[in-house]
Amino acid sequence: MAEEEVFHSDGHYEDLGEEEEADFIIADDGGSDDDNKFDFYVGALENAVMDESFRRLEDEFIRSHCHVFEDSDENKLEYTPIFETYVNLVEETIEKRLSEEIPGFSMEEFLEMLVARKEELEGDIFDTLLACTDFEHFKELMLSYKRGAECEMGVHVSPFVLHEEEEEEGERRPDINLTISSAFGR
Repeated sequence: MAEEEVFHSDGHYEDLGEEEEADFIIADDGGSDDDNKFDFYVGALENAVMDESFRRLEDEFIRSHCHVFEDSDENKLEYTPIFETYVNLVEETIEKRLSEEIPGFSMEEFLEMLVARKEELEGDIFDTLLACTDFEHFKELMLSYKRGAECEMGVHVSPFVLHEEEEEEGERRPDINLTISSAFGR
């Protein structure tokens, strides 16, 4: 019988007693306190950003403003207040949600952590944060949404009067109204 020891990442050994077989076990204590805090904050941020109410709020904002943006190298002055409003909306929503979820939460401290570890972020969280800090990314988000919205088609059918005796020669029927338009009604 062999005694088994476990080495922890903080440098101490743990004696597990005697076992039939000697096994090699690697136990991870989760890293430093800073790593654990950052992971906890990012987890809370993921929950906030992926929450349906946040997604709906962001979608409504983008949908109502994306038509202003044009795909050109020149940026209009009217883009700036839209960008600032978006940044404030996202920051306030995230800060409120994280403050509710994390006791003693400090947005300033979290922003410092994000800047120091920005390479660790990816996916929707990264895109949302990048859109808040980088105007070009924000503009591309708006243009992407606009392109998608322009591709959405709507079919509107109006009721019509049913005539008992229909002509079969293919005559024009103004009483059947079918309109196909983009999501913006153009």
